[in-house]
Amino acid sequence: MAMTMAIQQLKGDLCGHGYAAGPGAADDDDFEGEGDASDSREWKPEVCFTATDVEYGGRVVDLTANITRGALEKIPGREGMWRVPHNVKDASGNSAKVFYYKIAVEEVDVLESLQGSAEILHQEMSELFLMRIAVAALLVLLLFPLVWRVLMFVRVVLAAAKVVFFPYSMISSREDFKLGYGFLLRVKSMGMGSAIDRERKIATYWARLIDEADAYDENGGGHDTD
Repeated sequence: MAMTMAIQQLKGDLCGHGYAAGPGAADDDDFEGEGDASDSREWKPEVCFTATDVEYGGRVVDLTANITRGALEKIPGREGMWRVPHNVKDASGNSAKVFYYKIAVEEVDVLESLQGSAEILHQEMSELFLMRIAVAALLVLLLFPLVWRVLMFVRVVLAAAKVVFFPYSMISSREDFKLGYGFLLRVKSMGMGSAIDRERKIATYWARLIDEADAYDENGGGHDTD
């Protein structure tokens, strides 16, 4: 015959404490509807409970595997409070004091919850948009020097092509002529020529173009004649 028999709730992340079931309580689905010990799903009382029987003489018997679970029931006079009765019997059929697993149910305003979710989503989208702008700005800052170098190289190559094929068209822009012809001189000398020598050749070629253009105009080549 039992001297002391009782069920205790274990502490831990998988089990609720006090009157409220903690987040992630083990087998939360078991407390939906009128579930009972005959539920087809496997129920493991040892996850959250322990039952012991202290017999005469001090011998402790573990009865955890014999714990039974009753149906979910509302606690009378307590709004939003529910409980699930648990009991255990020893080999002689003696029952322990009923242990109630208590659950607090909180009502949620669906509209308010949706509005809160919408505000959170809006804030996250705004943060994402600002983050994208920041990333784009950073990329521009990092890539601008490279893009500028590419554009300058294209300008130099085009100027060099005009010097070769349309030299007189360069008279309107001495800077482009200097860039293009200087590039041609560097390529021709394979980068071995001095800057002073290039400047001298650029000045000589430029002066020759100007003289030839002036002579062409003086001969009437640049004007329509009747």
